[in-house]
Amino acid sequence: MEMRFLKHRLLAASVLTLFGIIASQARAHDFTWDNLAFASMKLNSNFDIDAHVDWYMQKYRPETWKLCHDDEFTYREKVDETKIIFQKRLDAFKPDETFSLRGYLELGDYDFGKEEFPISFSPNTFWSKYEYSRFDSSSIASQYNLYVANYTFLQSLKMSRYAAKAFVTRRKSRNGSIDRTAYINIHFRIRRLKGQGEFDIEVLDVTFYDDSAHRNPLAPTLFWTTPNRSPSAESTPDKLESAATTSESVVTVQKDAH
Repeated sequence: MEMRFLKHRLLAASVLTLFGIIASQARAHDFTWDNLAFASMKLNSNFDIDAHVDWYMQKYRPETWKLCHDDEFTYREKVDETKIIFQKRLDAFKPDETFSLRGYLELGDYDFGKEEFPISFSPNTFWSKYEYSRFDSSSIASQYNLYVANYTFLQSLKMSRYAAKAFVTRRKSRNGSIDRTAYINIHFRIRRLKGQGEFDIEVLDVTFYDDSAHRNPLAPTLFWTTPNRSPSAESTPDKLESAATTSESVVTVQKDAH
């Protein structure tokens, strides 16, 4: 009787955990320069909002800036107005929430012993977002780089020999070359602001896809379990299989950049 009750409790806990994962993903931030910029502002204890009101007006209220930047009286009114808008947006942004990202990784030659495709993913591998800005600021970077703390999570793609052979066969061109690109959806959480324009992140889950439209999964979604932390809505259980849904944001992967 006690064992049956325990099983029911474990099942209920798993269902609640999965519900928490889906709910977290549903409100995930898109992987955009704007969201990374606001995350860096929020995580920077020395960020000076007064010094960046002009930047905000130029970027997010260009028509207002155009009409007031040469008129000191109107400018003063719009600066005060813009600061209120800026502050509200900054206060509302939650950098500890989940982010979603779409990208790609290159698979290596199939390892028959481990039954997996290796992936060259190291501590120096990063994803980045760049946006040109005329406004010079020591607190807002033109490029934001994401370094993956749990990078070992992305160093291989498990696949049966049969499925791997089928993948290689359909990716082979007429001249014999093979496209080994695997498209990915990941959800991640920012761990800390590492430096100017740099974040340490933790990947929460990853889904590998066969196509750039991210419609045909190559394997079940993998979820990361943070060591020494029990499963909850904030840390997802390992090996739990579920399809992940992410935004349309597209990024490129830069490998082993220094």
